[in-house]
Amino acid sequence: MLGLDKTILFVTHDLREALRLGERVVFLRDGRVVFQGDEAAMRRSEDEEVRAYFATLEG
Repeated sequence: MLGLDKTILFVTHDLREALRLGERVVFLRDGRVVFQGDEAAMRRSEDEEVRAYFATLEG
């Protein structure tokens, strides 16, 4: 793969898409970052809303 040494910000509400396209996801609440990490970190998040959002993938 070509290493471009660039960062791209992609905004979506589709968690499957975000996990497929990105290395990390960031959750914002009221304009503040409440979570930043990969899929494994989402599973372990202490934030109830982040875990609930991730649980939608398991159904």
